[in-house]
Amino acid sequence: MCHTTHQVLDKRTEAVFKGLQAMMQDELLTDLVLVVGNEKLLCHKAVLAAVSPYIKEKVLEDVRVDTVQLDDIKFESLKLIVDFVYTAQAFRVDATNAEAVLCALKALNVSFVNDVLFFKNLISIEDCLGVL
Repeated sequence: MCHTTHQVLDKRTEAVFKGLQAMMQDELLTDLVLVVGNEKLLCHKAVLAAVSPYIKEKVLEDVRVDTVQLDDIKFESLKLIVDFVYTAQAFRVDATNAEAVLCALKALNVSFVNDVLFFKNLISIEDCLGVL
């Protein structure tokens, strides 16, 4: 049976995401600590810099940077976003976390923040109304 390029890429993509997620969970080769208050999240510079111009700028300013302090966001929102980056698994945005998630996405200047389809898949109309 011949596999299409799309099927092969899907399997490769899935393998990459699973590998990255495992490495983050096991704290293998992590080289960046994101700090919010007293909470820390270990991750990889290259992975976060690929989706966050803010992180990319911080890292490129000084390649020795190993910690980025993020004071104006909630840790739970940061964790949701980083988990999404590492897994490509959508997270739930609802009336209780929508504002905090959007604030974190904007603070990180995440490249997919302006993608309407991204948000369409995460939040329901009822939850949008709940935010208002």
